[in-house]
Amino acid sequence: MSDALERMRKGAPIPPLMNAMEEARDWAATATPFERKAWLLACFDAISPKEQAGFLAYVSRRASA
Repeated sequence: MSDALERMRKGAPIPPLMNAMEEARDWAATATPFERKAWLLACFDAISPKEQAGFLAYVSRRASA
C-alpha cells in the first residue's frame, strides 16, 4: 500500500518560474492531501510569529465568510 501511495505523490513543488502564488496553486491542485498538509505545516513553522499571526487572521476571515 505504501508503494502505491508513494507513486501517487506529486513530489516537491518546483521553483516558481513566473508567479510564485500561481505555481503554488498549480502544485496544490494536484498534490495529495498528505503532501498539502505536510507542506502547509512545514511552511507555517518556518515563518515568523508575526507572519503566523497574519496568516491565521487571513484564514480565520475566509472561514467566517
